[in-house]
Amino acid sequence: MTDYAYPRINAGGYDLAQLNFSAEVKVALPGIIFCVACDPVTATVKTGAPLDGGQEATLAALAASYDGIVGLQEAKNHQIDERTTDLINQGFQFPATTGFIFSLSPMAQTNLLGLESAADNPAFVYPVNWNSIDDENVFSIPDAATAHAFYLTALGTIRAWKDSGTAIKDQVRAATTPAEVAAVQDNR
Repeated sequence: MTDYAYPRINAGGYDLAQLNFSAEVKVALPGIIFCVACDPVTATVKTGAPLDGGQEATLAALAASYDGIVGLQEAKNHQIDERTTDLINQGFQFPATTGFIFSLSPMAQTNLLGLESAADNPAFVYPVNWNSIDDENVFSIPDAATAHAFYLTALGTIRAWKDSGTAIKDQVRAATTPAEVAAVQDNR
């Protein structure tokens, strides 16, 4: 194994190995066996065999770009994605008067899509009972109109969280310096 170590310029708490850095290395250096290890001071790429001069220069340029604005933007966008997922996982309220919160887990989203697709089918039997996220309450969906409203409320909640994340990512994309990236806050 050969180690290629690069000093970290912007050790902003993110790990190059968790970003798309490994995928970029794989594309830039096809056929090279490697692994990435990072600490706050050094990014190390371990290869199965020594690189030639051109490959080493490619790797150095890639490491420098990821340790600069590209890596910071990608790390910030990853944080925004995690926050968006956390917010979606908190569920949605329906109807507003009950205060019941319903799950938006991936399985719940699949079930909601099934409800929406079957809602107008004459063979579909109402009422449909739907448990709240904490399983303490049950909401009875009496008809297709309520089923559609239930689905659209869930979809609207997901869309609102994703759109708000995209607006914050737009700020990250517009940033041209590490300080500007760091200044972008996700206060949702």
